[in-house]
Amino acid sequence: SGAEDTKGTIVINQDKKKSIEYYKQAADLGDVGAIYWVGHCLISGEGGINKNEIDIIQGLNMLEKAANQEHPAAYYYLATIYRSGLKSSNIDCVDVNVNIDVNIDLFNKYLDLAIDAGDSDACFCKADLYMNGIEGYPLDEKKSISYMQFAADKNHIDAIVNLGTMH
Repeated sequence: SGAEDTKGTIVINQDKKKSIEYYKQAADLGDVGAIYWVGHCLISGEGGINKNEIDIIQGLNMLEKAANQEHPAAYYYLATIYRSGLKSSNIDCVDVNVNIDVNIDLFNKYLDLAIDAGDSDACFCKADLYMNGIEGYPLDEKKSISYMQFAADKNHIDAIVNLGTMH
């Protein structure tokens, strides 16, 4: 994102390509946050990855590696992938015929791991599942409010707004 000194003078220009190279170097050295971020970028095309560099398989492998090191956001990202599925045919990428099917069991597994690790997005997601009684979850407003409160306690804005609306 670039950096300025205390006087507002730019000391580092924004350079997303250089940024992702540093993240890749940190990932190669084993930093779990960098492993997660590079995996995320390889799937999403964010953070300095060009569309033609998107690599779903490598990205998933990196997310799994971060999840194996108990990275909360990696758990949640994997949950969202298994909730919706992912097809390379919908993305300009180097992968050919990658098809990650919806898998509710893996969605629930990774969602619960993310919640146990304290991920506020995962808690908000679970609250929504109970609030609306969707995707195999029973309608249970008490459970929904409990998860919503947990997310709000971690400053999840949407959870805070929802609790405000409920009150």
